[in-house]
Amino acid sequence: VYKRQILTCLGTAAAADEKFSRDPGKRDIQALMEAARAEEKRLEQSDALYNDPKLEAYVNQVAMRLVATVPEKDGGFRVKVIKDPHLNAFTYPDGFCYVYTGILARLENEAQLAALLAHEIAHYVNQHAINGIRHLQHQPDPAARDLADEDPASSALVLQNDESTWSGYRHEAEIEADREGLKLMMRAGYDPYEALRLFGHLAEEMAREKYHEPLFFGTHPRLQTRIEKCTEFLGSIDPTRGFRLNGENRFGFMLRDVILDNISLDIQAGRFVQARQASERFLATYSDDARVYYLLGEIYRQQGRDRDESNRAESFYKRAIDLDAGYPEPQRALGLMYYKAGQSQQAQPYLEAS
Repeated sequence: VYKRQILTCLGTAAAADEKFSRDPGKRDIQALMEAARAEEKRLEQSDALYNDPKLEAYVNQVAMRLVATVPEKDGGFRVKVIKDPHLNAFTYPDGFCYVYTGILARLENEAQLAALLAHEIAHYVNQHAINGIRHLQHQPDPAARDLADEDPASSALVLQNDESTWSGYRHEAEIEADREGLKLMMRAGYDPYEALRLFGHLAEEMAREKYHEPLFFGTHPRLQTRIEKCTEFLGSIDPTRGFRLNGENRFGFMLRDVILDNISLDIQAGRFVQARQASERFLATYSDDARVYYLLGEIYRQQGRDRDESNRAESFYKRAIDLDAGYPEPQRALGLMYYKAGQSQQAQPYLEAS
């Protein structure tokens, strides 16, 4: 996943001119910010970003609604989207947040999007990356201290993003981000109970991928503990309190393309179970979309374990063509299927149409 690529880049990221002192100050924060901006520049220059200005504007509108409830922040938080089918998100200490298409595609309403963003905003507002490097410098493990001293900015970003297990601070930071994120949701008018639905998506992904720890929301503590802590907090809310923002029609409209694009990413990654399940969820809302039928054809064609799957691929391709005769991809795919099966006459009209 791209997160691992980021960590690889961090190994050669430009280190700060000055080492972090045992009493970190403005110079340390500046070094950390410079390292963050260097990594953001690498992202901008790569092909990892998902370029959809309308989607990005929408996601940032939701983020700004949350940030507006934090008086001490001036709107420096900014969200961008990364093309990756996994359920993940991370935020650099200068407020740039990167959200994977995979987690966006699993959301069901705007309140769940708010839960995702509120957690990341809480990390930013509470300066968890900066506090993390300070925590790392005071570890009894000499190797951890050396990491912080030799390449302070990079070590802080690794601490923030790595899926390795960090005790103490990481536990406290994630619990704080959960709690403060729920408060942000409530102040902005979103239903905080939708955060539990987001945890549910993560639990499903963990079970499917056999993860021992979730990617999004850090690594410590375990997901079940996080759910219990959030449930405990939600139990303290006045049950008669209403929340006006749970989901809006524009959410489905804005997320429609990213769901389809993420299905394609899942297929490319060989995640056929996830791709099929996402396609079926999509069909429950959009039953006349030619592209989703084409993608289902691709799922069954690429799996190709038996004749039944080939027949299903053929059927889905034909359904896509019925819905949109000018759509070239299913025409080409069906033509190639017939051609490879030695049915040249059947293949010809489809290949010509593509």
